[in-house]
Parts: sequence; C-alpha cells; structure tokens
Amino acid sequence: MRAFVTTAAVLLVIAAGLMWHSAAETKAQSKAENPWHLSAVIEKSVREIPGFMSATATTTIPKIKEVVAAKFGPMGKAAREAGVHFEGPAIFIYQGATGEMEQPFDLTMGMPVAADAKDVGEYKVAKRPGMLCVSAYYTGDISHLGEAWGKFYGQAMQRGVKPTGESREVYLFWEGEESPNNVIELQIAIERP
Repeated sequence: MRAFVTTAAVLLVIAAGLMWHSAAETKAQSKAENPWHLSAVIEKSVREIPGFMSATATTTIPKIKEVVAAKFGPMGKAAREAGVHFEGPAIFIYQGATGEMEQPFDLTMGMPVAADAKDVGEYKVAKRPGMLCVSAYYTGDISHLGEAWGKFYGQAMQRGVKPTGESREVYLFWEGEESPNNVIELQIAIERP
C-alpha cells in the first residue's frame, strides 16, 4: 500500500506540479502524527443491559492484557458450547480505576446475552444497570487508548461532572490490537444532577 501511495504521489508531481505533491506529503505527515482520533464529549443515558455474561477480576493497568487473555479470551468458546449467543459488543467495566499504574481496581469483562441465559461456569449472567455518563468515541489501535482516556477524562472534567467511579469501554468495531479502524466508545458514569 505504501508503494502505491508513493507511486501515486510521484505521478501527481509529474501531472500536476510540485504543489500537489506538497499537499499530499503534508496530509500523510498529519495522519502519521495523529494515528488515533477522539470524538467530541457528550452526555447521555445508557440503558440497562437485561442480560450480561461476564467475569470479574481485580487487576492493575499493566496486567490488564494478561487478565483479559485469561478471563475474557475463553468466554466465547464457553458460551458457544453452552448454546449461549451474544447479542451485542464486548464491554469492559472498570470499577475504581484511577489511572495510577499500580492501583488495583475491578475489571468486569463481558457481553450482552438474552436475559434468561444461564451462567456458564465462572461466567455469570446478570443485569447491568443503566447509567448517566459522559461519552466519546475512540478510533485507533490499542497502543493509544491510554492516551485517549487521559484526554477524554480531562475534557469530561472540564464539564464539571462528578464521576461515580465506574467507567466502561464498549467495543463497537474490532479488527485487532494494531488496527487503526477499531472503534471503542469510552464512558465515564456520572452522578445525576
């Protein structure tokens, strides 16, 4: 793909002059400097999830990947074998996360299922309450997600909201850890006025 872009840029220089080449180069540099995007922050109500299959673990920020692999990774196979079908995107719920690297917090990892679905081993099915939250949409690979959370949190606090201690990541579109096309909704639960 990079070879194609370079060839196209050369053709543009020949066909349209140096001005077009400079514009394409500037656009490519801007994209490389900002490989992720965070939408505007909005306030919204999130509905209750009638059935949510999940597992919870206490972890720290550096150990999230390890915990997700151990707890969330096997959930799909366990659900399939039990005949449980997922009805929505993966949701990670952080309770008590402060952003401090070694501060323990509870991470609940799960997916919506039918309200009458049964527990499958360690994966419990329960309602998740609705909440009022501030929200923003992150697009990019996972390596910039922490940076996006920092920016999002700062923008959210400028609105004068009071967090409840719960935050969520809703994985709306997922191609893989390194994909720039991932879309994750970030949510911070807030107190009602």
